[in-house]
Amino acid sequence: MNEDFEKIMEAARQQLTDGDAPAPRAMAEAERCLSRGDAKAAVELLLPLCEQLFEVGKHAVEDDEAQPTYFDLDNIVEQVLLVDTMKPERELRPTLLPFVHTYALCAFALHAEGRYEEAAIWLQRALVWNPVQPHLYFEISEAFKKMGRFDQADAWIDRAYVVCADPLALARWYRAKSFCAVEREEYELAAAELLFSTAFEQSPAVTSELEYLKTERGQDFTDMDRETVVRTLQEHHLPLGPNEAALQALATSVAIARENGDLPTARECALRLYGLTGDDSAKELYDSLVEE
Repeated sequence: MNEDFEKIMEAARQQLTDGDAPAPRAMAEAERCLSRGDAKAAVELLLPLCEQLFEVGKHAVEDDEAQPTYFDLDNIVEQVLLVDTMKPERELRPTLLPFVHTYALCAFALHAEGRYEEAAIWLQRALVWNPVQPHLYFEISEAFKKMGRFDQADAWIDRAYVVCADPLALARWYRAKSFCAVEREEYELAAAELLFSTAFEQSPAVTSELEYLKTERGQDFTDMDRETVVRTLQEHHLPLGPNEAALQALATSVAIARENGDLPTARECALRLYGLTGDDSAKELYDSLVEE
């Protein structure tokens, strides 16, 4: 354990997270600025906090350690998914500091101000502290799309796939892939990705994007059947559903939460499993947890 970082982090925690400290007030004011569309003011409030956190974070890894020990994780699914995908050699420890939320909020403000390169940098720094939040990958991709760097945007979307452990994230993954396919003028693939996403979420974005393909690109795929959707995805070597690591993380999380008497979390994870798979066994698991 890096004892120096533990001391630094505790001192920073009191300064950055205590309710009466300047930093929480600045965060709250930044959110108010964003709510009224003043991204510039939000950036001016958030960048100093991010720089302060960045300096603190430099102490998290000792010189002889290649792998960080500390992570800013939100829930048990993220913990299990991180262990399963990264297979860390040492015990994970909580940072106690809001690295991810602060960096991501600042990136949102930077993006709104049109500073896409900087937004991507802070989002990538957020990933250091939580590499299993899919929305961070999606937002990095959005920044690269705004910069016209579509190959990089698509690559970041691909990286998100393994950590899409709920139906909404997986639906967004297919929609994000479709937008890149449109830029490559692969319209049939884009339509197949859009339509396949509806197995996990019914989003108005699908209807509007299909209408865009029809009216602006002269490609009508509104009557594409499921067989064609599946065949098109297979021809382009795209996955047909969730990653096995995400499913295993959810199943493990159900077991851990159930064992610890945390039935709300167990139910939520079981419901995610059902939403991702549609399997009767997942539905039965959820129903059994509701009855407990």
